[in-house]
Amino acid sequence: MSLLENKVALITGAGTGIGRAIALAYAREGARLALVGRRKQVLEAVAKEAGGSPLILSGDVSSQGDIDRVLSATVSQLGTLNVLVNNAGILHIGTAEEITETQWDETFNINVRGLWLLSRSVLPYMGRPAAARSSTSHPCLESMQHATARRTRPPRAL
Repeated sequence: MSLLENKVALITGAGTGIGRAIALAYAREGARLALVGRRKQVLEAVAKEAGGSPLILSGDVSSQGDIDRVLSATVSQLGTLNVLVNNAGILHIGTAEEITETQWDETFNINVRGLWLLSRSVLPYMGRPAAARSSTSHPCLESMQHATARRTRPPRAL
């Protein structure tokens, strides 16, 4: 039996690239999937390829409202949340002179703010941080889990 058998995994950026590959691999391992991305049609193609009946949720990880909606739908339709793959990301190619302020804001909002918002928002659904399973390309979630595990310690400046 796989570690992912019947576990509910929410995967952001699930429509292409690494997110798609993770979704297909998790499906092969028996996970129940919530596929999240900004393009529903692309997510539908991944869901068809994955088989079973993945939950397809379009949303923007930089929007707390979208995150709340995605989490609510995942838990209400799949019953729980065991795994977060915080994979959504964007990259604008160019030099500092070529990247516009709008492009920089979009990159920061998705790659940093979105990662933080979603990581923070899943904690109540996933229970104790030590029991949560998550995957991210950034140390943010790990840091948040350690911080929540130390809630008895007074806050301190770095």
